[in-house]
Amino acid sequence: MAVTKTVERTEAAPEYISIREAAERTGLTQRTLRYYEELGLLKPPARVSGGQRLYSPEDIARIKQVRRLKELLNFSLDEIKTVVDAEEAKQHLRADVKAERSLKRKLKQMREAAEITAHQLAMVEEKIAQMQAMKKELARDLAGFNERIQQVQQEIEGRGE
Repeated sequence: MAVTKTVERTEAAPEYISIREAAERTGLTQRTLRYYEELGLLKPPARVSGGQRLYSPEDIARIKQVRRLKELLNFSLDEIKTVVDAEEAKQHLRADVKAERSLKRKLKQMREAAEITAHQLAMVEEKIAQMQAMKKELARDLAGFNERIQQVQQEIEGRGE
C-alpha cells in the first residue's frame, strides 16, 4: 500500500494545488486523475489534514506526460505506466550516478539507464511502424477512391450530364 504524505498548505508551500486546479491545468477531469492514481500512473498525491489531494509541480508534469503519451502516440494505459515508471527509474539512476564514487558502479547504473531508454525507444518505434503501416493503407485507399472518382467523372462528361 502506498504511503501518502500529509502537508499543510501554507505560504511556504504555494506550489501545491488542489485536484480541481490540477484538472483545469491538465485538461483532464478530477475523476480521470483519481483513476490514474488508482492505476498507479500517478503516485498518491500529498494531502492536507482533511484528506484533500494536493498536487506538486512534479505531479502536474507527470500528468502532462501521461496525457501526451496517450494523445500523441495512442499508448495504452499499461504502456504509459511502463514509460513513466521507466522515466522515474532513469531519474533515480541519474541521481545515483552523480552521487556514485565507484566508476564500476557508475558504469553499471549508466548501462541500466541506457537499457531502460532503449526499451522506451523500441516502444515508440513500434507505434511509429504501426502508424506508417496505417498511413500506407489509407494512402492506398485514397488513391483507389480518387481513381474511381476520375472514372465516374469521365463517364459523366461522356454522357453530357
